Amino acid sequence: MKTKKRKRPVISLENRDDLVEKILATLAVHSGYSAERIKNDGDHHTVGWRRIAMYILSIHFDWTMRSVAEVFNQSTASVYSSLKKVESVLNSEDQQHLIRPFLDKVLKDLEL
Repeated sequence: MKTKKRKRPVISLENRDDLVEKILATLAVHSGYSAERIKNDGDHHTVGWRRIAMYILSIHFDWTMRSVAEVFNQSTASVYSSLKKVESVLNSEDQQHLIRPFLDKVLKDLEL
């Protein structure tokens, strides 16, 4: 029995870049770090914000891990690990307050 491969819509490059810029700009406002630093730096100060951006793109906008990895110059394994870390924090009653408010604010800002 063959499994059906889920087809995802191809996102045009213009919309893709605009979406990434909007997410990073919103995270920059809430974090105090520049959008460029969140996207490119590998330091421990911005990794949490980058994980939130990866989570939003993958879960809320249905991007593949490969597409997310290309945007942030990461491996798909790194994106997978980031998604699992964000999900584990969101599923924890004791820790979800660390990410949930920022996630909700970014999604609300994107709707406007």
